Amino acid sequence: MIKGYFDDSGSHTSSDIVVMAGLFGYPNQWDYLSELWTKRLAAPCPGKLPLPRFHMSACQAGDEEFLGWKRLECDFLVDELIEIIRKSGVYGFGGAVPRKQYDALITGDLRRASGDPETACIINCFVKLVRFAQHITRTKK
Repeated sequence: MIKGYFDDSGSHTSSDIVVMAGLFGYPNQWDYLSELWTKRLAAPCPGKLPLPRFHMSACQAGDEEFLGWKRLECDFLVDELIEIIRKSGVYGFGGAVPRKQYDALITGDLRRASGDPETACIINCFVKLVRFAQHITRTKK
């Protein structure tokens, strides 16, 4: 079994760019990622209180639970979380669609097949996940 998690940015607003990214891997990889992630959020940065969750947008903006954090502290935590993702062994994928150009180029039957920019990003993520699954099942035979 493969587990996956995908998230988006720019799809809830009239953002110029729609982004969809995801991680996927085996359950044991997810268990390890979750264990390391939980430990890091419990001690996110020297001198900082535990975090209930992590949202990159809040971290980058320095608001919500990151209010009062210095840029260096935010960058430290992001680097630590990236290392946890790498260490866990899960695989990642991301893609972006510029909304204005997509709307201008993808019209008619192609638009009916591909959907809006958000749908195109989601489809792209699932295609990558299926390709990954096909690759790992071929290598096990």
